[in-house]
Amino acid sequence: GARVERLIGDGDRCTGVETTDGERFHARRAVVSSIHVKHLLDMAPRATWPDDFVYGVETLDVGLSIFVLHLATDRPPLLRGAEGEPPAVASGIAGTPDEMLDAVRAVRDGRRPAVLPSILIGTPSLVDPSRAPEGHHTMKFVLAAPANGPEPGVTWDEGREAFAERVLETVRAHVPGLTDDAILGRVAMSPTDLARWNPHMIDGTAHGGDRGLPFSGALRPAPGWAQHRMPLAGLYQTGGTTHPGGSVTGLPGRNAAMVVLRDLGRELAEVIAR
Repeated sequence: GARVERLIGDGDRCTGVETTDGERFHARRAVVSSIHVKHLLDMAPRATWPDDFVYGVETLDVGLSIFVLHLATDRPPLLRGAEGEPPAVASGIAGTPDEMLDAVRAVRDGRRPAVLPSILIGTPSLVDPSRAPEGHHTMKFVLAAPANGPEPGVTWDEGREAFAERVLETVRAHVPGLTDDAILGRVAMSPTDLARWNPHMIDGTAHGGDRGLPFSGALRPAPGWAQHRMPLAGLYQTGGTTHPGGSVTGLPGRNAAMVVLRDLGRELAEVIAR
């Protein structure tokens, strides 16, 4: 439950961490980081990091900021025109290609998009009933949104709920059964809220950075540093900023575990077998 503030080094090797209250934790073998790699730079003197590593981390695109609206409902989201078909755990709403490009460009530029970007509709309670009381559901809508506010001159704290209404009305055009009486509760989380809730979500972004070609595979988290070994010996990086990025795959952790174990003279298959 403590926040790590600084890496402890012995020459060119990382030997532990120090928390914000000054407590030190010394590592017998290694230190594994899962924080956003951009924050890693601030945990040791800048001279610690090679120039190519600093450049790669500083130019990593943090990606698109997102807005999330969570709902508790008494019915699943039946899409218009899908009568007789079961609702999908993951569905979505998208405009024309030009509308989507214009909307994402507006979000990148910090402008209010004329048409909302594509909206992901997730209803996990359809496959995991433990997420809601019997006969009820949990839903969430996820879409890209400007990091600085819903429109120029308006902060997210001021405009969060109005933007949530806009999202809800857009979804209702495609899910007509999502009426006021069907919604038992809601929580809206703006990019500002997400960044407060989880510092890894810089500007309310997700997935540990953009996952386009310039920031994927051997180029993640920085070109030349994709093997999870960091410039300080004994320091390893995992989490969403490493390949293949954040989400629910577990692959960054598995990949990092393979490297750490190998450096310690072990193999993943051996550890799993035991």
